[in-house]
Amino acid sequence: MTTTAPAPSVPHAPDAVARRAEYLRLVQVIWPFLATTALILAIAWASFYLMSAARAYVDGESLWSKGQKNAIQYLARYSAQCEPAHFAEYTAAMAVPLGDRIARAALLQPEPDIARATAGFLQGGNHPEDVPGMIILFRHFGSVPLLRKAIAIWGDAEQLLLQIDQIAQRLQADEQGNCGDAASRAAAMDAVYRLNDQLTPMQKAFSDTLGEANRMITSVLMAAMLAASALLSVLGTLLALRVVQRGAAAERALEFSEAQHRLAVDGSNQGLWDLDVSSGELRTSDGLLRLLGHEDGAFDGGAIGLELLLHPDDRIAELARLRLHAATGEAFVHELRLHTRAQGFRHFRLAGRATPSDHGHRPRIVGSLQDVTEQRRLQDALMAELGRRRSAMVTLRATLANHGPEGAAARPEAASAHDDDIDVVTGAVSALVARQRVANDELGAVLSLSPDGFVSFDAAGIVKLVSPAFTRITGLPPNRTVGRPADILLNQLNTLCAPAARLADMEAFRRRLLAGPVNLTLASPAPRDISLELFGGDDAAVRHVLCVRDVTHERALDRLKSEFMSTAAHELRTPMASIFGFIELMLHRELNPERRQDLLGIVHRQALVMTEIIDGLLDLSRLEARGAADLNLRVLDLAELVHDTVAAFSPPPGRSPPAVGLLRPGLTVLGDRNQLFRVLTNLLSNAYKYSPDGGEVRIRSIQAGEGSAYVGASLLGITVEDQGMGMSAADLARAGERFFRADKSGKVPGTGLGLSIVKEVLQLHGGALVLDSLPGRGTSATVWLPGHDE
Repeated sequence: MTTTAPAPSVPHAPDAVARRAEYLRLVQVIWPFLATTALILAIAWASFYLMSAARAYVDGESLWSKGQKNAIQYLARYSAQCEPAHFAEYTAAMAVPLGDRIARAALLQPEPDIARATAGFLQGGNHPEDVPGMIILFRHFGSVPLLRKAIAIWGDAEQLLLQIDQIAQRLQADEQGNCGDAASRAAAMDAVYRLNDQLTPMQKAFSDTLGEANRMITSVLMAAMLAASALLSVLGTLLALRVVQRGAAAERALEFSEAQHRLAVDGSNQGLWDLDVSSGELRTSDGLLRLLGHEDGAFDGGAIGLELLLHPDDRIAELARLRLHAATGEAFVHELRLHTRAQGFRHFRLAGRATPSDHGHRPRIVGSLQDVTEQRRLQDALMAELGRRRSAMVTLRATLANHGPEGAAARPEAASAHDDDIDVVTGAVSALVARQRVANDELGAVLSLSPDGFVSFDAAGIVKLVSPAFTRITGLPPNRTVGRPADILLNQLNTLCAPAARLADMEAFRRRLLAGPVNLTLASPAPRDISLELFGGDDAAVRHVLCVRDVTHERALDRLKSEFMSTAAHELRTPMASIFGFIELMLHRELNPERRQDLLGIVHRQALVMTEIIDGLLDLSRLEARGAADLNLRVLDLAELVHDTVAAFSPPPGRSPPAVGLLRPGLTVLGDRNQLFRVLTNLLSNAYKYSPDGGEVRIRSIQAGEGSAYVGASLLGITVEDQGMGMSAADLARAGERFFRADKSGKVPGTGLGLSIVKEVLQLHGGALVLDSLPGRGTSATVWLPGHDE
């Protein structure tokens, strides 16, 4: 006999067929989850691979541009000095962009030459590990509109690059032997500079197009990742529902079986028994005989020995237990194995209570007996099935917890020793989930590095995801945006604007956003200009993506350009008004020759002012556009440069030439002689103009540390000093601004562009201009340049 509350017995080890069937059931439960997880991992891998390839193209464009710029610089040196080493440097620099041309041509063939393309990209300076991804992106995604546009820009730029190389080859051919003539070389370099000016906007357009393509690829892959995650959640929910439904069905079947058993008992389908503990005699009812298969009355009165019915393995222990119950007199319920005529040993539930015998001496036990073999078999099968289902359910719950929106914690329960196969599957699924979490974290890190913010909405217009950049730009944390309707998010953005800039009609705001980009000026958390752009799709999980860009810097540049144009127009209008007025006076009035000559002189001077303004603006524009490529650098001796400048300078009538102070010998810099000559001439001219009452103008060379702030720096300086009107601290702070002039009286001629050009030239040389001045005590202007060790 067994205890009153029986525990499930340990099943025998399953044979190969049973184990295979068990594996098949497990696979049926978890295969959708494994397939979806594999899909998510594939999307994550593809996203990182494509973004890495796009990043490699951006790096390659930088190498392309650097090689092209260096090539033009070396070609300029070759044109100026006719040194073969400079042309060799040009050839080495030009090999970088020409390598990318080889790669592009190889990939555009009907049968792409992968080996030649690889060699071309490597010649272009690209990292060997990036080359396969660049080739795949070009071949398989080159037809995407944005990438097709970038490739077209690339091809147009290469045509200009080939024209530059053709000019370089002709220049080498012309300069071999006699080095050519200066006019021919200058004309060739002018053509090169014009082609370079055309290449600069193409390089920017190529970078911008690649950036836009990269953002598009990121958005598409993010949408695919979110869709796959949503699919995983749906499949997990359906599988969990299926397991719950099967468990509920099994429980209902068990309840139904127990109800049938109760009906059977109520219908006298139980055997009644009376056991004499001392003799072991068992008296049974007809119902019990039927349960044991002896309904034919073969036992004559129903009394048989208990030992003949008990299982041999249980016989001694069960008889001892019955005697114990007889001694205590307590009610009991046991399960035991009894022999039946037709079916061998079966499980029975034995219930009873000890009672005295007729004479009060020998104890007897009276009770009932019920065949529970089928119920026991059903219970064992149900427990085994529930064990397998529970293991799969725990794994599924853990996976759903890691991918669910709330991040609820669900951990698998410990498996028993006979569930090794389920443990193996559970461990594999856990490893897949861990790798998926790492992939999601890496993708999140990529999004966090993006300067643009992103917000995704589902088909119902609910915010599902916000990127870290969106929070940085707007100051709105995810807990105030995620899970809320789009109109609430738009209203939150609207409230961040200054009160005067807010939109009263949110419906109009929404319509503007659907029509195209919307610009807003935020007042908090910090003043900034942002641009909102909405992108739509067909997926229910990610129906729209809102892109938020910080355009504060771009708007500031636009305002600076507008202010500059306004100032330039104002400065040009002043001399133009004088010219127009005096010419109109001469056209409509009869003037004597002397008066007419005076007016023509005024017109001529104003025309010179306009010419100076226009020439200054053109010089600034050329310096800004060409940068260091416009410089003809060579080693210059400072003392020689100062002497040449003073010798060529013409002071105003009645003024003494500049006094040359101490010039240290052997101080050399690497610079453009003409540009630095122009800088010193401009400073000498200002020194005389702003000292109209006379006084000595001095020019000398100094080194860092000699009464300057550049202590310890390897800088060389040239100082021009005057004893003129000087400048106030406010004027000194604005010196160098375009069109700014310290003289408010208008008596000192000038355009206000000289110091701007001086600062631009020195910046291209890696130097600086330092001004020191006091009102009424003159001005000291120092040109600082990096020293050059020969």
